Amino acid sequence: METTWIETERLRIVAPSMEQLDNLIALYANPEVMRYIGNGVRDAAQSKAMMEQLVAFWEKRGYSLGMVYEKETGQCIGRAGLCPWALDATAEDIEVGYALFPDYWGRGYATELTKACINWGFEQGGLTRIVGAAQPGHKISHKVLEKAGLRFVKDCDYAGTPTKYFVIEK
Repeated sequence: METTWIETERLRIVAPSMEQLDNLIALYANPEVMRYIGNGVRDAAQSKAMMEQLVAFWEKRGYSLGMVYEKETGQCIGRAGLCPWALDATAEDIEVGYALFPDYWGRGYATELTKACINWGFEQGGLTRIVGAAQPGHKISHKVLEKAGLRFVKDCDYAGTPTKYFVIEK
């Protein structure tokens, strides 16, 4: 059973669950989607391990990365949400993140989702600071994070990958 976590005018994010695994596998197998995410394309076993981790975050914290659906069509368009920085359960920083199937790029969905996740984090999640990360070459994500109110703070390393680090505070 899907639990809608965050809703916008056009989209809804559902809580992560193993029932969503096929959608995550398809998303993480797409080279265009994964070009700027972590170490790139993930296989089914890696995606399953990731979903298990996302479900555990949800159960522990009440937020995580969840699959995103377009309200009008019911189609899964990607994933978005809040999670510990670099998916490190011991990290203090909470990161806003998203990944969308290419057919849904250029529609303003990434900005819409990022703003909604930040709003939820501050208003319902009790957060006072949220971070964002994007690889140096992913200029579109830099713009999304800035449109959502995050400001660039520093260059850093994200799981072995050079990364631009953004922050927003309540």
